[in-house]
Amino acid sequence: MRIQPIFCASLLSIATYAFGVEDDYNRSNHIYKSYNYEISLDAEKQTAFTGADLSLSLIEGYRMLDDKIAPSADVTWMKALIVIPRVMITGYATTFQHEVFGHGARVREIGHGWKVKKYKFNFDGSASTNFGFNPASHAQYGIAVDVAGMQATEVLSNKIKGRFLDSAKINPVYGAAYFMSAGDQIMYTYMAQYKEGVGHDVQNYITDMNKVYGANYLSKSKIKARTALSLLDPFLYFSAYSVATGEEFEYPMIPIGEWQYLPAFREIFTPYGLENKLINHFKTPTTPFQLNVMQGKHKRSSSWGAELIVDRVFENGNLDVGFNIATWKQPKLFFADPLNAPSKQGYSGEGNIRLNLNETSAIYTSVGYKTAGFRVGYPLKASALLRVGLAFKF
Repeated sequence: MRIQPIFCASLLSIATYAFGVEDDYNRSNHIYKSYNYEISLDAEKQTAFTGADLSLSLIEGYRMLDDKIAPSADVTWMKALIVIPRVMITGYATTFQHEVFGHGARVREIGHGWKVKKYKFNFDGSASTNFGFNPASHAQYGIAVDVAGMQATEVLSNKIKGRFLDSAKINPVYGAAYFMSAGDQIMYTYMAQYKEGVGHDVQNYITDMNKVYGANYLSKSKIKARTALSLLDPFLYFSAYSVATGEEFEYPMIPIGEWQYLPAFREIFTPYGLENKLINHFKTPTTPFQLNVMQGKHKRSSSWGAELIVDRVFENGNLDVGFNIATWKQPKLFFADPLNAPSKQGYSGEGNIRLNLNETSAIYTSVGYKTAGFRVGYPLKASALLRVGLAFKF
């Protein structure tokens, strides 16, 4: 993986200097800030979701340090310089998520001769996962591993976005983290040099998909054209603004009565082809929620899906309850002849429960079930879903 944090940091530092002096209201008025840490375990050998808890906790640790060392607003050149560690450190956390809880998690899930041998992380933000595989495995397993890293960083970006939606604000460290994690697939597609056999995830995806579905089924130009959809994400630009100004700010949403709304788009790389995703963010007076739809046209069939993610359907002083449900119709995975795979209906559902033990600590769990099929960040097989974690606030 190569997400080029140094280039992004330099670009945003220049933008920071161009913005010049900004108000330092938060610092001068000593507004209290809290820092939230979560760590969890799950029943599926540590998926992208447990990884996102850990990766965001690492980012949160840096945010606590950043708040202590961040320069005053009137020192413009120092504000520009601090962009570099913000982008690079959140970039490293994104790389960790990509490798260990993306490629690594998918290899651990497959098993049967697939095994992670080692991870390698470099100062420039590049990294790699070295693993052994079973050559007798269905080719779609390899494709699933190709794209697992980018999907793990998407899971991380969704967790960061959840904090945006809860607070209605974006701070520079979260902004940098979202920019690097949500932008991982975009940067891979547009900024990294395409070479076969050197760990370029998108090139590997193109190569392996063409082996399964026929020559020229996918190409660099088609991938780039379709990935442009992922640029239609307002949170990318809100995040870049927060990083460039060095300030926390309240981002706008479209008012609909007492509700607020904001759309976004995402291109999804699946083991059977490309899918378009429309993400509908809503904020009600009591909870944020998402209603998302997916659609794809493949070699000989099409796919569709929908998901509803509600943060809180019930809340009192100690207990929060939410849910996450999805359904889809897509080509059956690991069919002997993928070109003629029948379409298969699938679904998943989770209940999310958080019990606040006191003002600074909580336990949380997600419990549910998923049928066989593809959904970003989830196991490919039919699985019981169970994750348990601890949360702390300082």
